Amino acid sequence: MEHTKQLVLNKNIPLKITHADTKGHNLFSLKLNGREIGRLQKSGKIYWYTIIDSYIEKLNINHLKEITIEDVYPNISEEEIINRQKSFKNIIGIYQSKEAVEEKMKDKNSDGALKVRKTRSDSPVYYACLSASDCITLLQGLLNVYGNVNDRIELIYSQNEQKIDDLFIENPEEAPEVRDITLNTIIYGPPGTGKTHSIKSIFYDELIAKDIFKNDISYLTWLQVIFISFKEHNFVSLNWNEIYESKIIKEFKDMMNSQDYKATIRRTVYNNASKEDTPGYFKKEATKWGITEEGIKLANQINIDVKDDNKDNFEMVTFHQSFGYEEFIEGIKAKTVDGQIEYSIEDGIFVKFCKRAKLSQEKGENKNYLFVIDEINRANISKVFGELITLIEDDKRIKYIDNKWSGSMVTLPYSETKFGVPDNVYIVGTMNTADKSIALIDSALRRRFDFIELMPNAKVLSNILDNGGIIDGVNIPKVMSLLNERIMVLYDRDHTLGHALFINVSSLEDLQKVIQNKVIPLLQDYFYGDLVKVKAVLNDKFDIFVKRKQFKIQLFDSNLIENLYDIEAQYDLVTDVSYDNFIKYIHHIDNEISNEE
Repeated sequence: MEHTKQLVLNKNIPLKITHADTKGHNLFSLKLNGREIGRLQKSGKIYWYTIIDSYIEKLNINHLKEITIEDVYPNISEEEIINRQKSFKNIIGIYQSKEAVEEKMKDKNSDGALKVRKTRSDSPVYYACLSASDCITLLQGLLNVYGNVNDRIELIYSQNEQKIDDLFIENPEEAPEVRDITLNTIIYGPPGTGKTHSIKSIFYDELIAKDIFKNDISYLTWLQVIFISFKEHNFVSLNWNEIYESKIIKEFKDMMNSQDYKATIRRTVYNNASKEDTPGYFKKEATKWGITEEGIKLANQINIDVKDDNKDNFEMVTFHQSFGYEEFIEGIKAKTVDGQIEYSIEDGIFVKFCKRAKLSQEKGENKNYLFVIDEINRANISKVFGELITLIEDDKRIKYIDNKWSGSMVTLPYSETKFGVPDNVYIVGTMNTADKSIALIDSALRRRFDFIELMPNAKVLSNILDNGGIIDGVNIPKVMSLLNERIMVLYDRDHTLGHALFINVSSLEDLQKVIQNKVIPLLQDYFYGDLVKVKAVLNDKFDIFVKRKQFKIQLFDSNLIENLYDIEAQYDLVTDVSYDNFIKYIHHIDNEISNEE
């Protein structure tokens, strides 16, 4: 870790740090009196906002006091207090309820991006801070109010110097924590980067399916847990990543505190796989693993229920160009009854879903409701949402308190009924940036949603493919990353190639088909048929896929030739590439990667 910086906080010593000092920096250590108290993520980083949680938890703070400018800066003058008011508008804490923080946010006119946080303790403490410097300022205030006279807080952080390769080799396990899942989220990125899959692995599993396994699983072996993971997926074939992300696998590895669970799973599957003359419990199917009949039999003998009975609190819809307000909120629908056309006002899919969520709250159920909008940017979002674009905001959601609903409601235009969006409804959209850049999204929508970017991820591909994705000496993840670097230079990062394009590659023949049938057509679409750029992205110096077009000179009058623009710079796509020529091409790419390293 290069260029690290150290910041030391002492009780009642004036804080000297600005927003610019920490902007774009990653936090790696939080120590109180020499002992680490920060919550490290698997990436080795600490979320800045969690330093408040960590300190409150360490000191077991339960008598709460609003942290003011005077608490942060002892002996401050009245003039300085006035000067610091604006910079303090996004620093709010500490309170006993979320509502108290929200009320303070309104009073201070805090930024719309500010979110209420809560500690993990049994009696949670609520706070809010926007930037890294805001978090440090609040921490200094807590130290001054609650700390001992000799307490010393030390933070180690460094500039986030992200390289191009980092865009493609991220840690796939750096997913949002459960406590960080917000009510409105849009997951965006190029096609094939796992946007829809992340809904299952993050939002659905954490919000909806987290209580599926209520049985005691401590007595199980790893082999039995893998059996159940296949049972969880109705015994279909799975790739390694799908096995790792099975709900039962996640719960079991957490319970066992297993750090190398992936290696354990692979070893268990290999050791119990069918061989040529020996039947086993698992069988290899291209890049996936299936379970044999004997394996299914043993899986069904394990008394663990994997059924999810929460289907009423999950809904998924795909937006398209003609999707409208009537389908989403409400509208007048025509029906033929006894040969006569009758019109009636009917609820749209989202209103029906919200009514189920309301009924759940009224019954006293503590259930989350997840509404997923796939391809959210393909419809006219402002038109589809209508007046609900305001109601989905966190502070506009309706809450069921003391047997009555409170919060913002509107009167729907057709039914003339009052409607609000319950606070147990989570809305998650997916957005393909190859269709529409995030920069073009309506600003009203941007203000009301959190945006999570998913980019092509070489590590995910390495985890899914056997042998880390190296096939006959060709490193498939590195091939994908190199192609994407060129696309970024010639176009932009929104049109890079997702790792999902390559996840079923188990041989170089498969790779040839992917490049010819998936990669090249995408590149043609991205570059509007400009084959020179397609050739450049592929770095096709041997004319394997794109070659200069040959034409008969006698087709044209010699006096006209010089008036024809770039006639010699036209190219053709080769549709009958031989396997030998492909091997020549792909090994050239692999050598290029090796030389770069």
